Amino acid sequence: MTARRCLRRSIVAVVLAAVVTACTGADQGDPQPPSALGTAGATSLELSEPAPTSSALASPQHAALAAYEEYMAATVEALSSGEAEVGGLSSVADGQALAQARRRLRANRRDDVVVTGALASSATVADVRFNGERTARLSDCVLNGLEQVAADDQDRVVTAATGWRQPVEATIERRDGNWVVTRIKVPLRDGSGAVPPPPDDPPYLRGPAQGPAPPSCVPANLARQAVFAYEAFRDAYDAALGIGRTGPARPDLPALAKTAVDPQLSGVRDFAESLAADGQAFRGDPDEHDLWAVSTNDSDHRVVVYDCVTIGTYGLADVGATETVPNSDAGSRRLDAAGVVRHGDSWKVAGVSTLEEGLDECTSPAR
Repeated sequence: MTARRCLRRSIVAVVLAAVVTACTGADQGDPQPPSALGTAGATSLELSEPAPTSSALASPQHAALAAYEEYMAATVEALSSGEAEVGGLSSVADGQALAQARRRLRANRRDDVVVTGALASSATVADVRFNGERTARLSDCVLNGLEQVAADDQDRVVTAATGWRQPVEATIERRDGNWVVTRIKVPLRDGSGAVPPPPDDPPYLRGPAQGPAPPSCVPANLARQAVFAYEAFRDAYDAALGIGRTGPARPDLPALAKTAVDPQLSGVRDFAESLAADGQAFRGDPDEHDLWAVSTNDSDHRVVVYDCVTIGTYGLADVGATETVPNSDAGSRRLDAAGVVRHGDSWKVAGVSTLEEGLDECTSPAR
């Protein structure tokens, strides 16, 4: 017996001046084993360190970082005003970085929107790497507090800020004695950094942030808490369905409420109730999990955890029976994404989606 619950997949891709949002939902079907878990204010740029002094700018690392920070500030100012030359964008950017920003500005004008809010960069000179003397690359984690508002009524929010913290990679080049940003890349889930060209670029919030995408931009303490909470939920999920113990499925298992909130909590309970009503449960070895925290949003109140799952040998059985229905997916791999949210003083799982199935290989960046 196989099953599928409604899974939701949400990927937001942004290239410093853009956000592309895609949402798809899987079809509903029969209940399934654990291989699918049921389902503004003033605009500003907040820098992680004081602006370098004139003596510090003698360092190429400081000069490249300063150019990136100027580009970020100019981009926010241009997006806020709706005019490319406000903030001196063309003096701090060229090539793909400038063309991308101008394209987003044109799209904003077409949709009669501007942005308000703030960006928080975390880049330091330690994040600057050089390729020769005239080209630098910088890796940053940007906390995006921008929101999209109506150009003629900035009190009317069109797209609210998500507070995503996501990776941004910049290429900075020295030209005629000045450092300018020439390329901006925000990795997608597959790490490609690509963004759909028009007309596939919908009119959502156009500001400089996110994926979700490896590598992780989650602060270490949040990552540990989110991963621990997700592991506790998976243990509770397996136990509720009967994996690792005897007896019927248990939709009332206390550990479920301790580790999950709706809609995930209701989805698991409904699934377990359907099994219990049929006198069935799952038996066998559970899935194996390779986890890492990828990104945060809502200003670090929600963490996205990726899970490389190797499917276990569990199968469906009548309670008290010794034989199980074979699991044809045992040993295969898939990639799940879980939303782990701050709930009071703890973290709980609010939803799990399957992003990819039938993978030949799936490992966390730490492996």
